[in-house]
Amino acid sequence: MWVFTTNYDLLFEDACAEVGLKLVNGFMGATTRCFAERDFSMASGTISGGRFSQDAGLTVRLVKLHGSVSWFRKGERRFESAPSAIDEAEARCMVLPRRTKVLETLSPPYDRLFRLSSSVLGDKCKHLVCTGFSFGDGHINETLVTPKVESGAIAFFNFCHDEPKNLESSRARPNIWHFCKDKTVNGGRETEASHETWKFSEFVKLF
Repeated sequence: MWVFTTNYDLLFEDACAEVGLKLVNGFMGATTRCFAERDFSMASGTISGGRFSQDAGLTVRLVKLHGSVSWFRKGERRFESAPSAIDEAEARCMVLPRRTKVLETLSPPYDRLFRLSSSVLGDKCKHLVCTGFSFGDGHINETLVTPKVESGAIAFFNFCHDEPKNLESSRARPNIWHFCKDKTVNGGRETEASHETWKFSEFVKLF
């Protein structure tokens, strides 16, 4: 399962550790880990004789498009460590909500994470489920969401309080669903309905 997020927190990392799920996030190493994009394409398993058997359990591949509180820069390289172990003098690696954020996503490692996400959506990921995102980031809409929806490459399910205005150009597509607090929208058609799944506490109950 691929997870794409703009959040900086360690919710997914901690949750996977709690329940014993393997998590891949593009960093390799031990206590201090270095950014290695190839980590996303590697498989874990066992070798018996000359035969490799891939692990059957669920693997979560976490793509943090705007960085994380656990990432930091050292020269031109990017590393990950526990936030408490990062020297405040080191430059934390996060795209903050400011005017320059679009330009920042054009630099490493964010540019590589966006390219990876674009290649995964519509290929390895045919269904995109979204919750807790307002689609206020035009660079994400234009790069990852709208092209994939309008080409029919993905089926898109969005759980939201209100229908996002920034996706109005795609609302008539049959492969897009919005589950709002007072309606469902699919193929441009609105149906009156009451949904609480825009709340994350209710959304997780679906699983």
